[in-house]
Amino acid sequence: MQKDGGSTGHMSSITMRSLFKDMLGYLPAQVVPAVGGIVFLPVITRLLPPEEYGHYTLVLATVSVLTVITGWLGIAVVRFYPACQDVKILKTLHGTVFVWLGLCVAALAAAFLWVMTSLTQMIPASLFHAMSLGVLLFAVLAISDVLQSLLRVRRLVRCYTVCTIWKSLAGLCLGIWLAVVWHRGIEGLLWGSILAA
Repeated sequence: MQKDGGSTGHMSSITMRSLFKDMLGYLPAQVVPAVGGIVFLPVITRLLPPEEYGHYTLVLATVSVLTVITGWLGIAVVRFYPACQDVKILKTLHGTVFVWLGLCVAALAAAFLWVMTSLTQMIPASLFHAMSLGVLLFAVLAISDVLQSLLRVRRLVRCYTVCTIWKSLAGLCLGIWLAVVWHRGIEGLLWGSILAA
């Protein structure tokens, strides 16, 4: 009876140790992009005039909403991956997730572009072009998010953290560099995020 209690206590300590280790591993993936966003905000606001900054934030908000809509696929990976011990079942899961991802991204992008096209007369051309790049950014981020979910369920904490930090900081740095070199403002910032994702 004491052996069972002892082994349960031992398993709890391993689980707690593993939990804290994973928490510390994932912490930079949450903190560094947030701090980077705060640090780069003054740079971006100085780089863009107020109207362009408004367009940029509108594009990012739209991309965020579209990405949240496809977020259920990452959740499905997290939910069903542990049950897929067999390689054949795992391949089926991957195939199913990526087929649904392709269908969702294509449907949302087509619907969004249709709405944007029907509003062409009402919005500035620069906003329309930025929103078009936003659709491309959405597609790339949706794919990236599912791939990062696969890293998470495989418990590749360092890879997940590095990818998350890279996507955020490299996207900002590359975007600012492209905006300054191209003198294109929003386009450079969006292309930086697209290329870094």
